[in-house]
Amino acid sequence: MSKTADIERFTSVVYPLRDKLYRYALKLLGDDVEAEDNVQETFLRLWSMRDKSEEYGNMGGLAMRINKNLCLDKLRKNKNVMTSIDSLHGYACDETADTALNNRQMIEIIEKIIATLPSLQQMIISMRDIEGYEIDEIAALTSTRPETVRVNLSRARQYVREQYVKSAR
Repeated sequence: MSKTADIERFTSVVYPLRDKLYRYALKLLGDDVEAEDNVQETFLRLWSMRDKSEEYGNMGGLAMRINKNLCLDKLRKNKNVMTSIDSLHGYACDETADTALNNRQMIEIIEKIIATLPSLQQMIISMRDIEGYEIDEIAALTSTRPETVRVNLSRARQYVREQYVKSAR
């Protein structure tokens, strides 16, 4: 394939995935700069694989897999979850100062407990309970079966519950 044909194929097939890749990376990494870097790295890897692109068939799936793996690598490297639980703050708008303080303390404890989970469980609990993804969507994004997602979600929730009860004693 000529370089012009490579560029046209990349522009027509891969570049339209940019927003989807960015949103996914942002949800996992929790930082817009990190997410943008992740998308750029994904594009670089896809570009370097352009000669073999016919072997993969589904470039969108390949792009999502590369993006996911890069995100997981960053999360493993940092050994903490970049996803925040800020969405929990909105459930009590009319709270008193004492209630607000208790809620913030509870959220901090839960964030710390979630950060101790294995990375797959961190990602699954975040995607399901914080971001509201469906089980099938999580399975597709993590390249696992729905049953695996359910088991990991159940174990993660149980662990968070147990650790939270221990910390409250």
